[in-house]
Order: sequence, then structure tokens, then C-alpha cells
Amino acid sequence: MKAFVYALLIPAFAPTSAESRSPVDAPARVATQLRRSTETAGYVVDILELPEAHPGGPPLDVGGFDFFPDGRLALGTAGGDVWVAHGIDSDVIQWWRFATGLRGVTGLKVVGGGVYVASREGIVRLRDPDTGGGWDSPAVAKNGIPPLGGVLSDLEADAAGNLYSAAGKVPVKKGDASGRASSEGAVLRFRADGSGWDAFFTGNHAPTGIALSPNGALTYAERGAVWAPGAEIEWAPTSVPENAQAPGAKPLGRGDTPLCWIPSQWADSAGGLARVPSEGWGPWKDQLLLFRDGNTALLGLLREEVRGRVQGGLLAFPLRFPGGIQRGRFNPADGQLYVSGRSVSSSGGLRSSWLQRVRYTGGALLMPVEFRAERKGVTLRFGCDLDTETAADPGHYRLEILHEAPHGALAAGTGSPRETSPEGAGSGPRKLPPDRITVGVQRVLRVESVSVGTDDKSVFLEVPDFQPSLRMRLSYRLRTVEGLELRGELFPTVHALGESD
Repeated sequence: MKAFVYALLIPAFAPTSAESRSPVDAPARVATQLRRSTETAGYVVDILELPEAHPGGPPLDVGGFDFFPDGRLALGTAGGDVWVAHGIDSDVIQWWRFATGLRGVTGLKVVGGGVYVASREGIVRLRDPDTGGGWDSPAVAKNGIPPLGGVLSDLEADAAGNLYSAAGKVPVKKGDASGRASSEGAVLRFRADGSGWDAFFTGNHAPTGIALSPNGALTYAERGAVWAPGAEIEWAPTSVPENAQAPGAKPLGRGDTPLCWIPSQWADSAGGLARVPSEGWGPWKDQLLLFRDGNTALLGLLREEVRGRVQGGLLAFPLRFPGGIQRGRFNPADGQLYVSGRSVSSSGGLRSSWLQRVRYTGGALLMPVEFRAERKGVTLRFGCDLDTETAADPGHYRLEILHEAPHGALAAGTGSPRETSPEGAGSGPRKLPPDRITVGVQRVLRVESVSVGTDDKSVFLEVPDFQPSLRMRLSYRLRTVEGLELRGELFPTVHALGESD
């Protein structure tokens, strides 16, 4: 008996009729290998082989994935299939395809035992079968959604069962006397009862990733435009501002105080967000991870809250991947991070998908794991024991206030990241090559002295006249107690200063 149920909940475009879809009477079953890393670093990368899209062909093109509570993996592809994997931590992983015929998966979320899929036709619900999939005559339920100028990106859910996704173009009412609507990027909430949708964080170039905390706080990252700097990670204390869509009210827009800025080398690409849910992945519990498909780095956001103001610093993990990371999820069964992305061939043509696990071993971490902005300076705590001689030398640190803007505006000494358009933009923004975005050093802050903590992991940088700033860069060049090189950069946004210990 077929236990698969399909429902098109929220069509963004005219859906393919149920009758024209090809049922999966005999789902494909495939076995692949898990290749465990033999390295001994604090974080290591294991490789999970993906099934082939067709015999002899490339691996599946991953569009989104998530985990069931028991650790099984649900994975959707750009080709419109959904696969389930058993034994994800075994040497041999068993896959079966239990859905097909979707129009390109761009996000996937497991909610209450069911699989919700964001695709080019809206949001689809797949109910988890006990055995192989397939369907006979699926029921199709249509609810309203605005006409989108682009596809949905990423998919999340809150405790009440509401779904969240990002869209590049949504018609949003301006809230002025004209009553006109503009086409803006926004985060969409689809209500669990099917009664409709809401738009939050409007006015963005392109929101691409969403993360929700257990208390309902919503965070999203945006993709920067090639002509304008200033991509940011935004935060709201609640994911459900009930009055945001009241009659005549303007939807919740882009904030004036972002959680953190995204440097230009990471801004002009898309990707997702993930919150670290437990201590099973080391000292990053409740912090955020950022994925960007335009580079091979895994990014972490060291977040803090000072007198109700949320701020943080972005940095790259000392790990490398085959290509840019698009999506990441934590497996509730093993507590580890799984990431997917695409690699590009040496010719720049073939883009091959991959799936890997970032596993915490309990070893030392050669990176900061805590950042605090204080009235007299900055505190950093590392995930390893420091060589105290180099750590106590102010010459091994550099703290800068940055100005990131289009090259011409920066050279002229103007150009607020929120206000500047490219030279000669005329009536609207004009796209410029990415290399026209320039990071300039507005001011170098003097590190007066450095105090090393009694744990040999923490340092306090005394900085005279330290003040909040939207864009900063903190560089360090140290050594561990074992003599290993420890160097990197942290890009903080500071809105408020805490009290120094």
C-alpha cells in the first residue's frame, strides 16, 4: 500500500497538474560510502558520497536537505527528486528516492514527521512513508501567494509550524498615500493554518538564508549587489511581529542596526544560515554559521548582546571545501554539521554537487570562539592554549575601522554604504564589476597593551577611545603553546560597549 501523500500548499506559479506527474512505483535504491577523516584537528571533514543522478552521470544536484529526529536524511535535488538516506553515520549509506516530478528543490525542512519542500512552484508537503514512496492520485490544495519575480530560497519553520522562506522579489505595499506596491526582496512567513502569508524584512537586494532560535528570534543574511556594498546579517527579537501586516501598516523593513556586516569578499554570493543547537559541536552553541556559495569558507558569527543590542563578528573556520557552501543543517542524532555545495571544474564549466560532515572531535580549535566589545577595548577567547609571549605583544594585533564603498565614491572620500550609488547611476543603480567595490581603512586604532587571561586562551586588547562602529577588522598573528601558527581576521559590527572585567 502506498503511504505517500503529496500536497501543493502554496503555489508560487501555476503548478503542473497532479495527473501529469509521473508516479514513483519502484523508487530507486542506491548504496554509497561514508569516508571518515583521519585528521586530528578540532573540526574535521567527512565525505558522504551522493547517488548518481543517472547511471554513469554526475552526483545529485542538491537543492536542500534536513534530518528526521531519528537521524535519517531527506534531500531534495534541483532536478525535482527527493531522496531519503538511512545509516548516515555508517560506512555504507542506504538511499532511496521516494518522490519525483517536482520543479526544482530550493529548500527543504522536516516538520512533524513530514517533509516540506520549497520549489519553483511553491511549497510542497511530502508525508514520510514507512517504506518506499510513490503516489496514486495526490490531493492538491491551493492557497494564495504573491506573484514572485524569483524562486523561494531556503526553508525554515518555527515552533508553531509556520514556514519561512526568502524571496528576491515580492510586491510589497509602500504604506504611503499612493497605495502603490514595490517589488522588493523579503522574508516570507506562510501561516501554519493555511490562511495566508506575511512579508518581513522588506527592502533588501536579495535575502538568501534564514535561521530561527527556540525563542522565536529570526535572523537572515542578504546577498550584496555588485554595485553597492553593505550586505548584512539582520536580526529581529521575534519572528512573528503580529502588527506588521495590519491594514495600512508598512511591513517590517530592513533594520538600521544590523547584527553584523558581511565583508565584500563574502557578500556577493548566496547561501544559508544555521544556528548551532547544542554543545555536541563544541563551544559554538547558540552561535550562527553563514554559508556562501561564492567561496569555499565556512563562516561563523560570534554573537553577543549588550544592553539589548545584538552585535557580532564574522570569521572563517580554518577548513576548506570542494566549492562554495549553499546549505547546512545539524543532525539531531549525532549533533554534527552537514553541508552541501557545488564544486567547479578547472575549466569553470561543470558544477558538481557534494555533501560533507563537519565533525567536532573535542580537539583544540585554532580560532577565536568568543568576542566581546567593551568600554576599554576588546576581549577575544580562543579555542586553544596560546603562546603567552606572542599573545601579550600588541604588535601581533591590528584593529581597523573600515569604509566599504564603490571605488569612485571611496576615492572621493564620500559614500555612505547606505546612501551611495555608483558614479553616473542616473535614475537608478547601475551594475559595476565586483572589483569596483573597495574596502578602505578609515582609521587604525592603537592597541595600547594586551593582557593574557589565566586560562591562557583569552586576551584583552586595551584600545584607548574605543567606540562603536558598523565596520571593523581585527587581525591577529599568534602562536599556540605547541608552536603552531594562529592567524586570521574577525570582522565585527559594534553597536554598544559592555563593561570591562
